[in-house]
Amino acid sequence: MIPQFPEFKKLELSDKEEIELFTKRFPPYSDFNFVSMWSWDVKGEVRISQHNENLIVLFNDYISGVPFYSFLGKNNVNETARALIELSESLALDPVLKLVPEDSVKDLDKKIFDVEEDRNNHDYLIPVKIFKDYNTKQTRNKKKSVKKFLSEFTVHKENLDLSDPATKSLVYDLFHKWSLGKDDPLEVQNEMEALERFVENYGRATNHISTGIYVNNELVAFCFSEILNGTFSNIHFCKADTSISPGIYAYILQENAKTLHDIGHEHINLEQDLGIENIRQWKMSHGEKIFLKKYTVSYKNWTSKLENL
Repeated sequence: MIPQFPEFKKLELSDKEEIELFTKRFPPYSDFNFVSMWSWDVKGEVRISQHNENLIVLFNDYISGVPFYSFLGKNNVNETARALIELSESLALDPVLKLVPEDSVKDLDKKIFDVEEDRNNHDYLIPVKIFKDYNTKQTRNKKKSVKKFLSEFTVHKENLDLSDPATKSLVYDLFHKWSLGKDDPLEVQNEMEALERFVENYGRATNHISTGIYVNNELVAFCFSEILNGTFSNIHFCKADTSISPGIYAYILQENAKTLHDIGHEHINLEQDLGIENIRQWKMSHGEKIFLKKYTVSYKNWTSKLENL
C-alpha cells in the first residue's frame, strides 16, 4: 500500500494497480506511467507516497541522475507543492519540483509559486492516423522510405511472443546491434536493463502489443506498445537495425499504428525529447501533435511564501 506523506516506499511490482488508480483519471503523462517507471527504475531509486490523495514520486533526472520530487493530482495542490518543496530543502535538494503535469499546476497560487513550462519534457501525442497512412506533407518522405524498404526486401510482421526464450534472445540480440557505436555505454546498459525488466515482467501482458519485423527471417525491428485507458497507447521500446534500411523505423511504427487503429486507438505517446536536438527533430517531423505539458514549480521567494500560507 502506498504510504501517506511524509512516509515513502520503494517502487515495487505490487504497486501497479494502486498507482493506476491515480493515473487513470488523467491524460497519459509518460513519467507517471507505472510500466515506464518500473522498467526504468534499474537502480531501485524511485520512491512513492501520497499526499491529499495526490500521487507523490521521487524521481531521478533522466540525464543528470539528480533526485527531485513531483506529483500528479488536483487536490489541495498548494499544500502538496509546499510540503514537497520544503522536504526538498530539508534534504539539501534543489527546492524545485519537476515534471509536474499541467493538470496539477492549474490551481497553484501564482502569487506564491513560480510555475514555468518545461518544453524539454512535454510528451508528444501523435495521432495514430499519422503513422498509419503517412499521408501528410510532413510525412511524405517517411512514406517513400517505407515503399523503398518494401521494394528491396522480403518482409513479414509477427506478433512477438515474449514468453518464448528464443524470441527474447532475438530481441536482446537486436538491441545489441542497435547499441553498437553509441557514445554512452552506461546509458546503453541502463536501457538494456530497462528492456529486460519490461520483457521479463510485461512481455506476456494482454494490454501490450509486441510487434516484430523480419527481413529474410531475421528480426530487424521491434516495437512494444502499452494499451492505456481511453484511446491512448504508450510506446515503451522501439528499436531497429537501420544498417539494413533507414525505412525500417517508419515501417514498424506504421505497422504498430495499424494494429492500434484496428482496436480504436487514436493517439500514440512518443514521450519527451529531453531537449536532445535530433530526437526533437524526429518527433516534430510527424507534424500534427498534442503536447502533454509539464512544468517546474518553485517558491517565488520565502517572504511571499510566509505571508500567503
